[in-house]
Amino acid sequence: MKNARERNIEAGIVLFALCSLIIYIPTSFFIVRLILFADLQLLIGAIIGLRFTLKNQEPETDTLKTGVITGISGGVLSAVFIAFYEWIILSILEGQANILALIWFILYILISGLVIGLIMGALMSTFSMYKEVKKPDEDKHIDEDFFKDLMED
Repeated sequence: MKNARERNIEAGIVLFALCSLIIYIPTSFFIVRLILFADLQLLIGAIIGLRFTLKNQEPETDTLKTGVITGISGGVLSAVFIAFYEWIILSILEGQANILALIWFILYILISGLVIGLIMGALMSTFSMYKEVKKPDEDKHIDEDFFKDLMED
């Protein structure tokens, strides 16, 4: 776990992709996938992966850059994983592997992966930066109360 926290961006990308795929597999058998192909699964994976990345980032790193890189990279990796899953299912059903179908699946899901990854990365990192800006005022107040209590004793 310590190594994952040191390499928080890579761990966040992997969490994003794996959570999206793990959630996508059981839900791929429902009719909902015709309306929202993998959007909801990508959204849930983005929230989990970005939350881990932003929670465990080093203080000197740029929060917005970290969030956007994690979002875009996780979206791309998720799209590739989901496309391979769909392609394998299609290949089993048809009895042959069609490379054009794989390319179509990757491009189709890649659009959603990039858009959701970019938007969620920017939103969650902006929210995280907003919390960091608010935090020093609260810490200052806590320190003042702590020292006042020490002086009274």
